[in-house]
Amino acid sequence: MDFEDLVADYDNPLVSGYGGFNWDAGIGDVYAQSTDESPSSSSGYKNASISGEMHVYNGTTTTGIITPIVIDWLGAGKVDFLNASFTSAWSSSQTLSFEGWSGGAQVYTSAEYDINDLSPTLVSLNLTGIDSLVINNYENDDSDDYRLNWAMDDFTFNAVAPVPEPSTYALMLDGLGLVGFMLARRRKQA
Repeated sequence: MDFEDLVADYDNPLVSGYGGFNWDAGIGDVYAQSTDESPSSSSGYKNASISGEMHVYNGTTTTGIITPIVIDWLGAGKVDFLNASFTSAWSSSQTLSFEGWSGGAQVYTSAEYDINDLSPTLVSLNLTGIDSLVINNYENDDSDDYRLNWAMDDFTFNAVAPVPEPSTYALMLDGLGLVGFMLARRRKQA
């Protein structure tokens, strides 16, 4: 997902459902931004976009503190989060870590990834079978939490169809058997 179909909006976070995800899950917010409309020519936002001009970034809560971003899959089944490119927006460097969750249980914890404000860093995680991705970030220098924004582009994932329960297979076989019985009965009557 390259976010090129979005319009920059600093007042309203991404709507739930965009790309099949809930982008704030009630904790932090994610906003759309254009490289051309970045707030400062010296910020990492200017260097954030990989494909086109649009990217998304994490916002602050009402207290002004950066909080973890939780991105929930809204579709059926699970999702495999493959990778995304991240750029530190204001701080010259910061550290990201990721968690993968499935059915309310944490199933993955990533290594830490250092990102900077000069160029995007590709973070390849290949987290399989999750329904929620948590992005945490930490300062690497003496900057405060207000400077811990990051920008993200080229969010890559695969939707994974749900695996039917064994009872579903039994129902399908019953249905096929009934269809076969009806066809055999029709042939007999003809």
